[in-house]
Amino acid sequence: NVTVDFPNDMDASQITVTNVLGEVVQTHVVPDHNRVELTILDAGIYFVNAINNAGETLDTEKLVIE
Repeated sequence: NVTVDFPNDMDASQITVTNVLGEVVQTHVVPDHNRVELTILDAGIYFVNAINNAGETLDTEKLVIE
């Protein structure tokens, strides 16, 4: 498992996890405590996108699973 923490001032309502092909492999609602546990099944490179209620991407972080 991988834990993703968001700053309290980031108004993210959901995150999407995409692979290097841009395919969404996971979507999660961000709970009030701004911490999400991800379970990635395969090794690879992923991008974690924080999205607000308006559907705007607030931040994108690269995630490498070995």
